[in-house]
Amino acid sequence: IRSILRSTNGTTFLGAQNEFGYIKSFPNGQNRYRSLSSLITNDQKNFSDVWKIFETEDGIWFLTGESAFLYNGDTIETIRSDHTWRSFSQVGNTILVQDSHLDIYAIVEKQISKIIDRESINHAKVVSVLEENSDRWVFVSESKGLYSYNIKDKSFRQLNSDPLIEENKVFEVQKLRDGYLAIGTIGGGLIILDKNYIPVQHINKQNGLQSNAVLATGTDQAGNLWVATDMGLDYVEIATPLYQIDDFHQVEGAVHANKTVGNELFVGTNVG
Repeated sequence: IRSILRSTNGTTFLGAQNEFGYIKSFPNGQNRYRSLSSLITNDQKNFSDVWKIFETEDGIWFLTGESAFLYNGDTIETIRSDHTWRSFSQVGNTILVQDSHLDIYAIVEKQISKIIDRESINHAKVVSVLEENSDRWVFVSESKGLYSYNIKDKSFRQLNSDPLIEENKVFEVQKLRDGYLAIGTIGGGLIILDKNYIPVQHINKQNGLQSNAVLATGTDQAGNLWVATDMGLDYVEIATPLYQIDDFHQVEGAVHANKTVGNELFVGTNVG
């Protein structure tokens, strides 16, 4: 399984290699998988992996390296590209894809068109596109920071070029409460950005993660974060006002005293 989506009506859609479909539930409590690949022609079936599944007003979209399959409940419509797609995002009812040449295309109302060329975005490899407001999108790149895109005048400005983000390969982006973002990296662990896109917390192997390679993230109802790494699953309590300072932070021994001076916390233990 390469991708999964639970739709607004509760149906679970799955994408795999040369295969996609959904899980059908029966009144007796049993679940069975129903393939949708039979609805496409034989010459379209060698599409390799389904990397993303999105839901829009048009239906359910299955995104592969060169094709987009739209399921409307009865039939499948296909959109093909002359280039390989390397990343996928959804902003409202618009699906955005970046091809191997790093140009950005939009799929709107079953039509695909190029909206941003690679020069405009500084040849950046885009990991995710988020909606900042009705007039602006935020592009999160793999290694060149974050960019704000003005939809009306089609202009870019860089939001963040912090070395912490640029020096670690961004792989995953998750929206959090209050406009915060969780940036998962390959090599640098997890970086939490505030609503102004400034790093406010760095969570990595040194302070608790099993690995610095973050592959996927998800939030629960409490607002805390589940983090999938190449070594297993971690649970990060980012919604609590409490923060644990322990051996991971090189604080050894029993704490006997502490004092805050400005933004710095001084701690005295039985070993220093």
